[in-house]
Amino acid sequence: MDVLNTKDHAEAVAVFRSEVVGSLCRRELSHGDLVAELRALAGERFRLPGAAVTKTISVPTLERWYYSYRKGGLEALLPRRRSDRGRARALAAETRELLLAIRRENPSASVPLILGTLVHDGRLDRGAVSPATVRRLYAVSSLT
Repeated sequence: MDVLNTKDHAEAVAVFRSEVVGSLCRRELSHGDLVAELRALAGERFRLPGAAVTKTISVPTLERWYYSYRKGGLEALLPRRRSDRGRARALAAETRELLLAIRRENPSASVPLILGTLVHDGRLDRGAVSPATVRRLYAVSSLT
């Protein structure tokens, strides 16, 4: 199989997406035919770039790729960076500020200790925030 050389992972993902839906874009399909083709593709298993296992891709995702590719070509299939990248999404603003204030006052306290204390004091529900989320918050805030 002739594999395209890509410059980075994002480009490899875009090429993969174009290979999955590209042939559909070259054909003239009625809406009903397109839906049937997308459903057939959704039943297949694909190995994404860099992945060790195969997975299926949902019809809505395939449809989104199809229309993006038709409208903007390969460039439109590049993965986009999340606008909230590097920020803890699962934390409410008041919880985030509370965790940061505790870390500033007690820089040597472990994350499990901080979370356990907040749960014990009734200020946080058990399992509401994962230790990994708190560690990321501290890393982004340079409080590690």
